[in-house]
Amino acid sequence: MSVEELMRHFLIQYTVLNGFCAYLILAIAVRNILGKGRALVYQTFARLASYLALVIVLDTVIVLGNDRFYRMPDVLMIFMLSAYFLTITLGSQCFFVYYQMILHPEIRWDSKQHLKSSIVTLVNLGLLIINLSTKQFFYMENHVFHYGEAILLELIMSYGYCAVIAINLRFERRKPENEYREHYIDRMILCAMIPAVAGGIQVLVHGYYPILSLGYAIAVIAMYMDSLENSISKDAMTGLNNKGQLLQEMNQRISHRKENTVLFLFMMDLNRFKQINDKYGHQEGDIALIHFAEALTNAAKEIPHHTFLARFGGDEFLLLVDMPSEGTIEMDRRIASELVNAKKGEDSEIQSYSGMDFQENLERGIWQPGRKQIERRLKIYHWVNRYSGEVHADNMYVYAAEQRKLPEVQQILSTIERAVDDINEKYDKPYKIETSIGVGRLSKNIRTVQGLLSIADEDLYRQKKVAHGEACDIN
Repeated sequence: MSVEELMRHFLIQYTVLNGFCAYLILAIAVRNILGKGRALVYQTFARLASYLALVIVLDTVIVLGNDRFYRMPDVLMIFMLSAYFLTITLGSQCFFVYYQMILHPEIRWDSKQHLKSSIVTLVNLGLLIINLSTKQFFYMENHVFHYGEAILLELIMSYGYCAVIAINLRFERRKPENEYREHYIDRMILCAMIPAVAGGIQVLVHGYYPILSLGYAIAVIAMYMDSLENSISKDAMTGLNNKGQLLQEMNQRISHRKENTVLFLFMMDLNRFKQINDKYGHQEGDIALIHFAEALTNAAKEIPHHTFLARFGGDEFLLLVDMPSEGTIEMDRRIASELVNAKKGEDSEIQSYSGMDFQENLERGIWQPGRKQIERRLKIYHWVNRYSGEVHADNMYVYAAEQRKLPEVQQILSTIERAVDDINEKYDKPYKIETSIGVGRLSKNIRTVQGLLSIADEDLYRQKKVAHGEACDIN
């Protein structure tokens, strides 16, 4: 095989592989839009993918135009090179905006915010225009490509922008509010570094090596997989985190507890939700759930602590809050004292029994009027009442009630209730959205996901009895 035939063979392979990578990236962008709607974050991902595909196309055209088999006019070649570097910068800008939308959903991306994110792109555009006359970055002479004296600056403005984004993500990773998303941010750093490294290698290596296109394709596929994982973890109706994501988050926070903080769980549901469904229809019930989710989202934004909001199922929603632990040690002592010193009154609906007797009597169906209450209390029996010998079933209420007395908890409860009132005023439905809120706290007695859920559920049960006008057996 002659040298020319070998070069033509490599050129064909280079073009085909680049074309395939560009097609794959565009297919993922279209799939992402069609599968997930027109949300701004998905549109940003689609623009990012489109820019990367365009970079691959421009790279292929430039290589073909500078080949011995076809010589592109010098003026057109300079234009193509300028578009190439500018498109890389646009893609990097889209990646920056994309990860900002993921990590900071509270930011409103208006025209002013987009303009701020475009500073690097606008600066690079100005430099590329100046390069047409100064030839500081690159130029063509007699169909031969030459680097200018300031080419390093252009490479930093284009390929290096991804590296700068990766460094910025590294700082984001260290922020306290991102402690539980470190693995996700690490993957985003990798997605930013792959194009930066591939672009650098592409510049250094001469010949028909589609390193840049392969790097872009790998980065887009990785980002798409993360996007799929993120969509799987979302509740389809409300857009909040779903139960699976919640349990994963709870396990993560319990396993990696932060110093000087304590984890609280707020369990909320809609009061008289069945009546809304029965009277106004299930479609209106779904709207009520969506409005309730909006109220909780607004409330979570006002809470000055690290929060995590999710739909647990049906009309139940859960809010995780990491709060400072000041005063919690004293509260632990007070709760322990209340439990140890609680009197076992004879007039109580549920008497005092040892742990074994309590279980045996439940299984035998004794105390039928209070059986439902006993069954509910049994769920947290093993998590709260571990004080040698005898157990009083109502003592767990003391534990739950103490949580609600903390000023920080009272502030969060008020914030949620105020947000619900605002939603009622905003939509002015024929029914009012009302909620009951149960509170649970991670402590020396509550150390597992099930224990935390159980204590919050028990407190919610008491609050719903009050909301429905039923007598509450313990104050």
